[in-house]
Order: sequence, then C-alpha cells, then structure tokens
Amino acid sequence: MQKFFKKRAVLATIALITGVATAATLSVSEVNTKVKELLAPFQSESTQVQVEFGDLRLATFGTRAFQVSGQLKKLGKWNTLELSVPEVRYRNTGRGSPRGAAKFNLKLDLVRALGQPALDSLANEAEDIVVSFAKDMSAELGDAVSISAKVDELLRDESGHVISLRMHVEADIDVKKLPEGVSSRDIPLLWGRIDAKITRTEAELTAMLDLNREYRGFDSDETGIREWIEGLLGQNPTVYEDLTRFVAIVDSLAETLVNLNGQND
Repeated sequence: MQKFFKKRAVLATIALITGVATAATLSVSEVNTKVKELLAPFQSESTQVQVEFGDLRLATFGTRAFQVSGQLKKLGKWNTLELSVPEVRYRNTGRGSPRGAAKFNLKLDLVRALGQPALDSLANEAEDIVVSFAKDMSAELGDAVSISAKVDELLRDESGHVISLRMHVEADIDVKKLPEGVSSRDIPLLWGRIDAKITRTEAELTAMLDLNREYRGFDSDETGIREWIEGLLGQNPTVYEDLTRFVAIVDSLAETLVNLNGQND
C-alpha cells in the first residue's frame, strides 16, 4: 500500500513539473509569429488583419489562461469596416469556475450597409428576440435557466428612426436544477452577461462568462486552445486548414458588409 501511494505521488509530481514546464517554455512571440504567417495571405491594399497573444499559459490539463487581441480593417465599394477586439481573455485556475471575457468594437456605416428600416427593425425587435430565445431555453432546461433582457436606452430622431440602442442580456443556469435526462456535462455556461450598444455608425459589445467546469468540452480528449496552439507551432496541416477556413469566413463576411448598399442609391 505504501508503495502504491509513493508511485502515485511520483506520477503526480511528474505531471505537475510537466505542466509547469509546458507553461514556462512556451514562447508567446513564436506563437505570434506563426499567427502572422497564417494571416499573411489575407493582407492586401483593402484588408489589414492582426491577431496577437499577450498572455498564453498551457499545462498538461489544458489551458490555464490566455489573452488575445485583434484588429481587422476592410475597405469596400460602399463602406469601411474597422473591427477592434481589445481583449478576449480566459482563466482557469483549477479552482472554481473557468472565466472568460471579451470586448468588441465595430465601426461601420450600418445605415449605408443595411438601410435605416433594417436598423429600426433590429432595435424594435431586439428585446423580443431574446425573450423568444429564453422561452426556447426554458422549454429545454426548465427552472434551471433564467434569462433576462432589458433595453437600457433607445434614442430616436424626430422622424422616429433609431439613432442608438443600448441593452443588456443576462443568463444564469443552475445545473443542480436540470430536468431529468439533461446532463450537467452538456451545459457549457453557468452565468453570462452581454452589454451591447448600437448606433448608426458603431457597435460595441462586452461579454463576461462563468463556464461550467464539468462541461465535456473541457475533457482532455477534446480539442481546445492548447491543441490549436500546439498544432500551429508544429505546422499541423489540419490545424492550419481549420484556422485558415475560420479566418476566410470572417474575411468573407467583412467583404460582404463593406460592399452592401442598403440605401440603394
């Protein structure tokens, strides 16, 4: 029995040292260099994109923490898009719930791209959309979920057209109250809040999340940030293909937005 516990202690010590070594030897600058290489094919006179890690700590059990920021600027026929992501961060200390947060800022002439009627419709229906989503979630999770939405400010001009909208959405899930047949391992979120502001030329969004440690997505055999980073550094073809495809989707969406003319003039 004593040998058994000694063996376990040695294995645990090795795992701890390996985890610390992984976090200590990882070069953030090397990761950023690989990211820059990945983004190089998307750079042009009309497109500038940048993604940079400021903090990245990996361990044997997964990702301890990361902080990443990014920018995308796209010039089109009718519009200019500037997407700024000052910060996306994640922290998992091994105690309590893993936490995440993000900030986004989008500068785009929304009236030019979508038209004023579309912006008015979005503002008028925003709260109802969230309420409808909350009903669908309640039907699935019962009393375990609570979702609230509130329009904090809605400004209109003299003609009744929306100038700006400010609202927030908050969700709370109690996994102890999940209905029979629904596993806590299928629930990624415990609590979250999103604050958003939309004007005719800009959109801002801030999100804060408390994640469910029991969620199956955190299992060691699931693909996460650590696997993406290791694949990027190791020039794994599958990882490169998946990441390139994601960037291409974002680039295509931006391209569509800057070439939309919702005003039809």
